[in-house]
Amino acid sequence: MATAYDTPVLPFADPFADLPSQWLEASTRAITASAELYTEVLNTQAQATRALLEAALSRELDDAEMRVDPVFGIEVPTAVPDVDTFLLDPRGTWADPAAYDAKAQELAAMFRANFEKRFAADADPAVAAAGPR
Repeated sequence: MATAYDTPVLPFADPFADLPSQWLEASTRAITASAELYTEVLNTQAQATRALLEAALSRELDDAEMRVDPVFGIEVPTAVPDVDTFLLDPRGTWADPAAYDAKAQELAAMFRANFEKRFAADADPAVAAAGPR
């Protein structure tokens, strides 16, 4: 027991004494939930990748309806068995479509710069024209 001004003072319970352990428990739960979600996303992506490869290798995509990506100029199927259609349009998977557009343009510019630096001199003009816009 402590004293103050010659009067006994009883120690009181510190309301923050358990706070670090509560934070640790909450952080652990949050990290676990994040890891589970991340694992689920990875599994979904892996399943979609397998389905896309299987469709391509089995020639299922030969007669599939396609759209042309406006930035990269590649044909993308509009539907693939066992693949959610939203995954076939990467722009739609971003919360901010403008951020996707900016990153896509940045990636396209990097691709064009690399192509110019390393391959343009020897590339067929048709190959050069097929790259990102």
